[in-house]
Amino acid sequence: MHSPLSIDQNAPMRWLIFAFLIGCQPLIYPDQCQEGEAPDSSCFAQKRPLDSAEVELASRLANRWMQTHAPGDLPWNWEEGVALFALTELHRVTGDEALLDYIEAYLEHHHNEGYKVETSDQCPAAASAVSLLAHRPSPTAQTVIDRVEDYLANDARRTEDGGINHMGVLAIMDPTLWVDSLFMFGEVWLRRADLEQNDAALARFDAQFGIFSDRLQEDDGLYTHAADWIIEQTPGVFWARGNAWVTAAGYDALRIHRLRGVGAPIHAAALERQARRILELQDAESGLWWTLMTEPGEAYEEVSGSALFLFGLARAWRYGFLGDEILPALHRGKRGILAAIDERDDGPAITGISGPTTAATREDYLRVPLEEDLPYGVGAMILALIELAGLPEPL
Repeated sequence: MHSPLSIDQNAPMRWLIFAFLIGCQPLIYPDQCQEGEAPDSSCFAQKRPLDSAEVELASRLANRWMQTHAPGDLPWNWEEGVALFALTELHRVTGDEALLDYIEAYLEHHHNEGYKVETSDQCPAAASAVSLLAHRPSPTAQTVIDRVEDYLANDARRTEDGGINHMGVLAIMDPTLWVDSLFMFGEVWLRRADLEQNDAALARFDAQFGIFSDRLQEDDGLYTHAADWIIEQTPGVFWARGNAWVTAAGYDALRIHRLRGVGAPIHAAALERQARRILELQDAESGLWWTLMTEPGEAYEEVSGSALFLFGLARAWRYGFLGDEILPALHRGKRGILAAIDERDDGPAITGISGPTTAATREDYLRVPLEEDLPYGVGAMILALIELAGLPEPL
């Protein structure tokens, strides 16, 4: 392992001071095209070069996915929702209308066949609906958004402190918080905040992020999988992909705050604590993270969580929340996820993705098998490649 980065115990105060200074001078960060100006959609694409090897590979992964999975064959679930979300991010860079056509066909199919919105895992497609509506009219997309917003506001049960129940409307057990939810329903609000300038949506995400962090974040910065769950969990077990959902959604939220010129020091401090611990735990040889983050050598290194970490950390660097000291880790991680891609006759396939995972005991995590080309793994890889495109080499 490479030498650990120290965890800054004074991070909350440092971010409060930093937030004050933001109001005193123009903020400069790598994703800007004009110093002191928030990057627009054109700048977003410019900073992720279309002719880069990373964007080219992301496009090939997306094309293979769309060619081998007809929109009408995909279930209405989080796994597919993550893949669709990645297609919308790729569209920001490439402008390829086939990506939106695919998403629109998926939404139309499920609109005609019927779908349920009763848990966090049934929310992610609404994030893609927001992106679709930003580019073309779609009554179906608007209906999806309205249904998910109604579920989150009125139907989903909540914990005593207001956290949204991962199991939604299920009434046979007490409400439970899972880290997964911060991405699954969170990205719906973040896309609305980003593309619709919806302040209320951003405030709702911020509130949930605070609740989830209060309940799930440990002193060293990592997040446990679930709180108030009926199945026994082994203390001190930190699941990589679960933590990566937090990193990905959290730094996406801070990106939106930064674009608005508004600081979010409390969130930034929580995420920085997590990020420093994540960087300490990256495998120095492979560049990946073990599925049980603090137990290297147990089970396996896992690709989808590693890719989501890289997406979130690269986004943090691009918007000035983490500095150039993380560039070696990003490049090391890029080499690691690229090693998980298998070039086949019909295009690139992704190996090393752990299957769907329930919050449970340590032994249960170790029993989750590795699979290939799972939709959320494809989505995570596309997201990582987009954010890694055009990054400078470390000095």
